[in-house]
Amino acid sequence: PKDFPLGMSGSWTPGGAWQLAADPSWSTQAQEFPQQSDVAYGSAGAIATQMIGELSVDIPRVLLQRPGQPWSELQMPEPAGDGLRLYSDVTAVADGFLVAGTDSNHGNDQVRLWHVDAGGAVTERHAALEAAAPLLTAGKEPHITGFSSGSGQPLAFGSVGSQPTIWELEGERNFSKYTTLVSDENQTLDTMAAGPRGLMLLGSSRTANSRLPVIWSRPDGGAWSVYTGNIFGAGTENGDSPVTAVLPSSHGFLAAGWFTADGADHAGIAVSDDGAKWSHVQGSEFRGKPAAGRYIGSLAETPARTVLAGGSIDEGQLRTATVWASADARTWTPVLLPRAEGYTDAHVVSLTAGPSRTVAVVKHSSTGKPN
Repeated sequence: PKDFPLGMSGSWTPGGAWQLAADPSWSTQAQEFPQQSDVAYGSAGAIATQMIGELSVDIPRVLLQRPGQPWSELQMPEPAGDGLRLYSDVTAVADGFLVAGTDSNHGNDQVRLWHVDAGGAVTERHAALEAAAPLLTAGKEPHITGFSSGSGQPLAFGSVGSQPTIWELEGERNFSKYTTLVSDENQTLDTMAAGPRGLMLLGSSRTANSRLPVIWSRPDGGAWSVYTGNIFGAGTENGDSPVTAVLPSSHGFLAAGWFTADGADHAGIAVSDDGAKWSHVQGSEFRGKPAAGRYIGSLAETPARTVLAGGSIDEGQLRTATVWASADARTWTPVLLPRAEGYTDAHVVSLTAGPSRTVAVVKHSSTGKPN
């Protein structure tokens, strides 16, 4: 067999240790290791998408894991003709799962949406999505970028033509309350976040030399507002958007990232009550130094209403994974996480807050070592 690693499965309980084991049902040494995947967990078990090899060679897979059972490949309907398929996201609903994707054939894209029940039966739901987007014209097919949940209700975020679009899901079966946002042609929206405050969309807008953040915010039951500009008063040295994460938290709408000023990279947090007017949170805990920057890439909120920002702090030749914590989103305290032995670079990739613990996924890297 090829010398590729086996899949791994793991479980952890508070106060205990991780239990790890080889899991050939996720991937075997007879295939290349999955390069990317999306996973959703629900009462019916778990569902995941996998990309193995190159898109031009292999069609992405969908895997289903029933409670207490190994992963098994789910037989999805084949793309028409010699078309290519990309899965964009998966989510759990009350009676199973939803899988979203796009089939492409000679430049023609078609949205695809399937429902998977607890037994693995697959039902097409494309028509329900299109019915919730009235007045569609040729070349303006709906596309789903991802799923989220607002006020406990599943949401789909995507576009119709060039217009960002949100659908709400009613009865686990019908998409309704179709909403389009009128955005500038230079705007790109790619992330949706839901939280106690409402909904937020994050993207960027092209300028001659850089990208400015574009932040759409909507409180529950309210109207959308948009903000475009240097929310921290400055951009990044490489011209990327300085905002990397948003969160509609209990303490207000939050935007986080990093920016360059006075010859150094600084972590940034901004807070807004309405999404239109923003206040840049100032503090020495965010300020970097030349060749010793600070960065934020993720946000989360615990059930106890503590907000968390994950990123890193440079310390000379070392970069340390860091989580900033705050009880009010105005005053923050950094917590440096342990670094794996022999690695010089570590940063928080994501934060997931649970009922009793928060899990930070940290990427470690060092020259000559595997990540």
